[in-house]
Amino acid sequence: MTTSSKQHRIHDYMDRHFAAIASISGQLALIALIVTLFLSACLALVIFSDTTLLLLQLLQWIGKDCIWCIITPS
Repeated sequence: MTTSSKQHRIHDYMDRHFAAIASISGQLALIALIVTLFLSACLALVIFSDTTLLLLQLLQWIGKDCIWCIITPS
């Protein structure tokens, strides 16, 4: 009788932990998906646009002159 009681408690204990792990893994998968989509969008922006012009516009927006580099739009 005590053996089945202990097994039942262990089973309940493991069920709670498995449920918590499943919940956390779902949230981590969602976060990983969002980060992957963001990085893919950034990579696509760099690949499919003229990065030189974007960098020049960024430096003009900041309002600082680029002393250490020369940017010439092509």
